Amino acid sequence: RTAEVPDQTGTCSGCSQAASAVDENGETIQFTSRSELEKKIGESSADLGKMIAAKDFKKATAVQGFVDQLESLRPLLPTVSEMKKTLMERRKKMNTAISKKDFAKAGEIQETIDFLEKEVKQEEDKEKENAKPAGTLPRMKIAAPRAMGLSSNNSVKSAPVFSVNKKRSTIPPNVDHNRNCKPVSKLRPKKPLLVDFSESVLSVCQALAAKRFDAAIIPGINGGVSGIITDTDITRRVVAKHLDPAST
Repeated sequence: RTAEVPDQTGTCSGCSQAASAVDENGETIQFTSRSELEKKIGESSADLGKMIAAKDFKKATAVQGFVDQLESLRPLLPTVSEMKKTLMERRKKMNTAISKKDFAKAGEIQETIDFLEKEVKQEEDKEKENAKPAGTLPRMKIAAPRAMGLSSNNSVKSAPVFSVNKKRSTIPPNVDHNRNCKPVSKLRPKKPLLVDFSESVLSVCQALAAKRFDAAIIPGINGGVSGIITDTDITRRVVAKHLDPAST
């Protein structure tokens, strides 16, 4: 991951680059992902705090310089969200190139998109790996204590422990179960939000947000219901797939 795939401008903003820093011991450490860099920054900052607490200011000065180096590498290693934002921008440019029938340019942008998608997948995997908690001790099962007593010969013996079964609460038979029930006509449901099938996902989201709804109905040509779009549909089928809501 030391090389970039250039787009039509010759650069690849949002692509990860190889980054390295020299620690307090003079060793060069190389990073290929933002998650690796952030993990090292956290570890070095923790070491710095220990050295300050121990009043070892000479080592603390060296570690602080290393931390400053690491923090300066952040622009070279974008986060997953920054890489996804770059992906969306590249997809917009590719769609524009296709609409202008500039297929050579669209092909170049597609190469950048393919590279970025692999970068995002690798970065997400590394984030999951670095986020795994440390191993925990297994839980110990503790046996319930038994009551102890004395036998006729003064020897200790265990006495049985009797459990008390709690009676389940029951509803009195004279309680009216339908007292709090209301017919549908009394609930006064809100009028459904209707959207045209030609509208974009962005306009539907804006309409849902304005009405504070979580779903909208798409009417059919003959006055029936053609479909229903919900906030879950938008999350799973548009946002999760990095599609542009304005052109979808």
